[in-house]
Amino acid sequence: MDRRIRRSHNVAMPLVWGVLAHEWWGVSRKLAWDSWQALASCRWSDVVEFRQGILLWPSITSGRDAAVSHGLTPQSVLRIVELLVQDRRLSTTEAAQLEEAVLRCVSATGEWR
Repeated sequence: MDRRIRRSHNVAMPLVWGVLAHEWWGVSRKLAWDSWQALASCRWSDVVEFRQGILLWPSITSGRDAAVSHGLTPQSVLRIVELLVQDRRLSTTEAAQLEEAVLRCVSATGEWR
């Protein structure tokens, strides 16, 4: 079985994903880029719906409150990361880095800090 990661490499990353992944969660720019390529290349319906929510996000300037109003919860992000691993769009190492970064931004009650 081929275990290589399959994802696009040249899909423009929306600013909102860069801000979320790099600035809010603190992942490297490379991981922000690679995770967007994973999101952009996955055709699973849950991932497509998640991606559409990111693409339709009008502005990142409204802050973390906007994340909740756009349905971006820590739980939804972690679920999507796991789906991307299952579809071989992210490596387990990349997923672990993303998950750790997201969890650092989550309160004890499971909400964004």
